[in-house]
Amino acid sequence: MRYLLLLSALFFSVLSALSGCSYDNEEDLFPPKPNIGPCDTTAVLFSANVLPILQANCYRCHTRGNSLGGNIDLETFASLQRNALSGTLAGTVAHRNGFNPMPVGAPRINACDVAIIRTWARNGAQNN
Repeated sequence: MRYLLLLSALFFSVLSALSGCSYDNEEDLFPPKPNIGPCDTTAVLFSANVLPILQANCYRCHTRGNSLGGNIDLETFASLQRNALSGTLAGTVAHRNGFNPMPVGAPRINACDVAIIRTWARNGAQNN
């Protein structure tokens, strides 16, 4: 009887431990920020559309001399343009496989902002 009680307790302990396991993924833990209004990517300008996104999401870490940004400086336009034209900027903010998802430890920026950055980069990443 004692053996059966011990075996039952062990069984329910293992069952409880296994039911507590989950496979959380980044999309569930950090869903993208919702879009607010329609997303217009027809006339994307750096100063009006891209710069505010970078200021709100990237510049707190990715500026000259800031070690938090992994020595990726987005403060100078030349460095920013290089990252945009290579696809690195769009890949990181979209959390695509093979890229370090940015911003670190925060939800992915909303889909419209990703589309604006991608459009700007595809159009040559001009300083306009």
